[in-house]
Amino acid sequence: MFRHKTVFILGAGASWHYGYPTGDELVRKVAARAHALSELLRAVQEGGDPALITLRPKFTSRILRDRTGLEGMRADWGDASQELRDLATRLREVRPLLIDHFLGHNKNLRAAGKLMIAWVIVECELSYLANGGNINRRELLANSPFSDERVRAAGVDLGGYSDAWYRFITHQLISEATTSADLLQNNVHFITFNYDISLELHLFGALSSIQRFDLEDIKQFFSGNRVTHVYGQVRKLPALGGGPAFIGPMDFSMGTRPNASERGTYVGFHQALARAMDFTYEASKNLRTIDPHDKEGDPESLETARLLIRDAECVYILGYGFDRFNSQRLDMDKHLRDGAGQRKCVMFTNYKDSNLVNKRASNLFFGRPDMFLPPRPPIEGILPGPYYEKSVRDVYEALESDFESLEGLMGADRSR
Repeated sequence: MFRHKTVFILGAGASWHYGYPTGDELVRKVAARAHALSELLRAVQEGGDPALITLRPKFTSRILRDRTGLEGMRADWGDASQELRDLATRLREVRPLLIDHFLGHNKNLRAAGKLMIAWVIVECELSYLANGGNINRRELLANSPFSDERVRAAGVDLGGYSDAWYRFITHQLISEATTSADLLQNNVHFITFNYDISLELHLFGALSSIQRFDLEDIKQFFSGNRVTHVYGQVRKLPALGGGPAFIGPMDFSMGTRPNASERGTYVGFHQALARAMDFTYEASKNLRTIDPHDKEGDPESLETARLLIRDAECVYILGYGFDRFNSQRLDMDKHLRDGAGQRKCVMFTNYKDSNLVNKRASNLFFGRPDMFLPPRPPIEGILPGPYYEKSVRDVYEALESDFESLEGLMGADRSR
């Protein structure tokens, strides 16, 4: 069990293991999906079929205009198509490192950008369920400069990779829990910068598969501020009233649009498209893109996260690039700084030992850039703290081979 006050801070690299994109790949996928969707909307506008034009998804009609009849609706389809085309074109021209900052500088594209971010996130969730593993593994091979790796991509067994790192959380949650009520004694919280709910879905599924735990206790475990999405989430956990996952095709960019002569299939395709757009448009309203000049997108969530970090004894920072704006928003420089008067144990991943991340983490924790630069050791400090430990492995391998639980490091009696 997590007896000490423990907080996990999750960046994009943590969700990568479950098929979600990191910065560059998210930009690429949003641009590709925006272009494909723009083409479909333009085809509806130019086709002039009243049965299709009157479908009018919420995204196409979100701005009230003095438009009436079929011509007004056709104009809405055209405007939405152009908006998505502009998004795709400008993303490909700029190739931003972070799509959030790009949308912060292009507020007229924010609605379209959030729509397509939500689209990609939902698509990734469905892809993980369909493929039974991390599709990023296959895409790495498919995009490789080496021809033999591209050939191997199609036949790769996604289940053969070690990606399911949430299992380590499950193990710690249930260890020493002899009754269902013991689950609620776990002193652990999660702060995530990610929009997906893969953490909640996987932990809920795992805990529900253990006979010892009652459903109501599991639901209670996830209540309150157990998981804080500081920039929003596509939906809530279905078991807590978040609604079902979208059921239907999402990847319209990979399919062939039916011929108008096949009337039933043709209309059905566009009805599914409209449903998908409505689902993702509603999901996009829950997302807060990060304007680097706007420090308070959601004051309540940010304040919750700050207090959790302030009070934590142990902090795991996984798959996080130590973006300066994000770190400042959570007061990490204040609550995790060596010499701040708090004896915390901090463990963080820096996959492949990036010196950029080393310097950012060192500045955050010590106010100087060189504390984690090679050949310095990966550990600074001694327990009971302050204590800092770096792993240069990915999240799964770090939890499997490097990081010990705080209970294992210090014994379970410290907080008693």
